Amino acid sequence: MKKEDIAQQVQLANKGYTMRECIKIVTAVFDCIADGIDEDGRAEFRRFGVFRTMEKTARSGRNPKTLEPAEISARRVVQFKPSKALRARVLEVQ
Repeated sequence: MKKEDIAQQVQLANKGYTMRECIKIVTAVFDCIADGIDEDGRAEFRRFGVFRTMEKTARSGRNPKTLEPAEISARRVVQFKPSKALRARVLEVQ
């Protein structure tokens, strides 16, 4: 699903908005999520899940193509943990 698909669903649920307005709304929501993760290190949505940052330490690894040793630098990554309700809904569909 792309951002335009989500905006289209917003437009279907709210007939008074144009597609351009719906795209602005979806973009604003995504920006708020990104800002929350950047500032607080987490963004939580009840019955959906939690986005949070995690610090990964530097480590040694291998280049999979050449098998030469390589250093993997320390970095921050974003993790998503789905809520029990979302997990149950996804498992129910399969």
